Amino acid sequence: MDQKNHPLTLTEWQTLSLYFELIALSLDAGLDFITALEELIKLDHPKNRKSSLNNSFSRLLSNLHIGKTKKEALGNFYNDLPHPLIETFCQSLLLGWEQGISVSAILRKQAEQIRTETYFKLEKEAQMKQLKLLL
Repeated sequence: MDQKNHPLTLTEWQTLSLYFELIALSLDAGLDFITALEELIKLDHPKNRKSSLNNSFSRLLSNLHIGKTKKEALGNFYNDLPHPLIETFCQSLLLGWEQGISVSAILRKQAEQIRTETYFKLEKEAQMKQLKLLL
């Protein structure tokens, strides 16, 4: 998984956090991973349907539907959207399934991490704009 990083926009960061939370909620409600992805795709806002993030999640679901293993499907998902965050997502899911760890707890922690990083990015941008105003 050593491909060039795909730059995620601020909107994609926020959407990814939401996706992780919604998948975690669905898993806690008793749905399996594939059904949780189906529900996520159904609930997705129409303006996100053309985003690379949404397309990648749709392809992940399609790969699972055609019978690819979760490892293969997640590998293809990472190849569609090479980013360290996506790599962590894929590896965490696989490790969670292998070890019997709650995947929803892992997704919630990742969503929290994304929100924190987004907050710091926005805070940094605001400080830079203030600095530019002063100069």
